[in-house]
Amino acid sequence: MRAVLIHFVAGWADPICGPHRIEVASAAERLGVTVREIDYDLAVEEVRLYDVLNVPAIAIEGSPESLVVGAVGADQLVERLQRFVG
Repeated sequence: MRAVLIHFVAGWADPICGPHRIEVASAAERLGVTVREIDYDLAVEEVRLYDVLNVPAIAIEGSPESLVVGAVGADQLVERLQRFVG
């Protein structure tokens, strides 16, 4: 089964989250994962599970310890997340 990269975003943070989608898409392609975008304000359970306090935030589904917070570039995302992709 293909891993899923979760991208936590929020409408009120679109000036940051919007452009960050490009970096997330690039990292996902390089990691060989799919992307699922989650609205921070509409997904209370997942926000708590992954302990998301700020957006944008990225994690590999099922691995809360993989959380990366902030508008991190694709290279850094790949570097930080590749060990969580099996």
